[in-house]
Amino acid sequence: MRKALLAVLAFSLGAAWAAPAGRQNDILVQRLARLYEASRYFELRDTLETLKNDPSIDVAFFRGAVDQVFNRLDSAVSRLQDYIAEIGRASW
Repeated sequence: MRKALLAVLAFSLGAAWAAPAGRQNDILVQRLARLYEASRYFELRDTLETLKNDPSIDVAFFRGAVDQVFNRLDSAVSRLQDYIAEIGRASW
């Protein structure tokens, strides 16, 4: 499961950098990615708590990843499926 999440992360970050995005969002996604890659899941969870109102699809990926790490699998699957569907729409 972890390798699949890393593959999706790599794909999504590539798609995010290809799409026009605000500098602030890029910095946020990079910070979340560093926490995720370093397996700093508690810090990642806490950072995501401060972004409750952020509708960004990249933030949604990390929420799904945190749900998976903390064994909230129903929520993780739902969020990651939504994320994959949105990335698919964005790349077409």
